[in-house]
Amino acid sequence: MQFNSFDQQENPIIDVQKEVHSRVNKHRRWYRTQAILFILLGLISLVVPYATAIAVNLILGVVLMIAGVSQFYAAYKTQSRVVPSLSGILSLITGCLLIAFPTSGALAVGLVIAFFLLFEGLLEIMVASGFRPNEGWGWLQLSGIVSILLSVLVIAGWPATTLFFYGIFISLNLLLFGISLLALTRSTSAQANA
Repeated sequence: MQFNSFDQQENPIIDVQKEVHSRVNKHRRWYRTQAILFILLGLISLVVPYATAIAVNLILGVVLMIAGVSQFYAAYKTQSRVVPSLSGILSLITGCLLIAFPTSGALAVGLVIAFFLLFEGLLEIMVASGFRPNEGWGWLQLSGIVSILLSVLVIAGWPATTLFFYGIFISLNLLLFGISLLALTRSTSAQANA
């Protein structure tokens, strides 16, 4: 029995990589603008991490309240009242609690975000390994490593460090993601011009 090796044209990872490079190159201006916006937001939120944590928490509360109202509306319109109504109640209560108790809500959300960033960091490292031969892959890997390290620090120091790190998480994540987008746009631009 012989095992055939993947031809580069049949390798789905290479196909996805080519598609991503093509899209990034085609919409290079938009990705650069997005990268600069992420970098600026990251720098601004780095200066005020506590305010960033509370602001994100309040925005989340408003979003959940809107979601709750829309679920009630969907339950009314579809006459499927049990699940959408329960989901709507849960969304409304959670949103109200986040707005009424922003610091406590931020502590809880900070812990959830710590676990989210742990998994996001792992995913970023995996994606970076797919871009490894290209310029800019290291920034994405660095972003993943920083996300994992910060999530471990927050989990280990909870609740004392949560608000500070919650704001720092958001800041560094925005900043490093912006830098990695900028590096990837430069990489695809250089490959297109070569």
